[in-house]
Amino acid sequence: MSLTVLLVVLGHASSHAAVSCADASRITHESYRMFWNYEQGDNTYDPATAIRLAEDKFRAIGIDFGTPLEACDDYTKVPYDMLFVYLHGAALEAGPVAREGLDAVLTRLRYLNSRMSVENLFFATYVRGLVTLYKGAHLPIPADLQAWFDDPRLAPPVGCMTPYYQDAWVLKAVAPAYPFDMENAQTTTAVVELTISTTGRPSNTRIVQSTENPALDKAALDAAQNTTYVPKTLYCEPVTSKYLYRVNFKPYLHN
Repeated sequence: MSLTVLLVVLGHASSHAAVSCADASRITHESYRMFWNYEQGDNTYDPATAIRLAEDKFRAIGIDFGTPLEACDDYTKVPYDMLFVYLHGAALEAGPVAREGLDAVLTRLRYLNSRMSVENLFFATYVRGLVTLYKGAHLPIPADLQAWFDDPRLAPPVGCMTPYYQDAWVLKAVAPAYPFDMENAQTTTAVVELTISTTGRPSNTRIVQSTENPALDKAALDAAQNTTYVPKTLYCEPVTSKYLYRVNFKPYLHN
């Protein structure tokens, strides 16, 4: 199976200064979407170009792409590590294959193994791809990689027709309840962060951009909680993810 098909979001990173996990997450997803276009036939961003652009973007926020993002939570670290595997694996597939390149991808895969098992479709796909590349380069397959490959629990190859990667999205939005005593308020926006489960259920809602009005903030929280979502998809499987829900309050619409 094509290693390009095997790869998806990414790797590690740390900075000498304080790391902005939100910026790292944003760049991770931007880089993945950019390279996704290449996989769909747009030759603008080949693997080497995608790696260089990702490195430049991470460097701009103080991160050396490929070093661990220890300060961030798994919602940022795991996609970041997957991105490193995704881009560098695709570069190896495009050739030439170098031992140090294979070992760098395997190192990131070992890190991901602390969070994923061989039953995980993404992890299993990369295991198969690396084994193929080591064999193709006539290099000995590392013992742990071979053990993962031989594990009877290894997830079967991807066979679904849905996108390998798709962010969570709103299926049915619920309009916020507008407080009656706010009719003369100014137009304002609230941003709610929430967690969307593998079934699309929202939880852990919190205001990350306030309207500075408690009544409006509460209305935004309620709207976000009652909205219907479709979960994020990664290698054809739903996964838990963070989501930002924006609520715009426009008083003149309620006069």
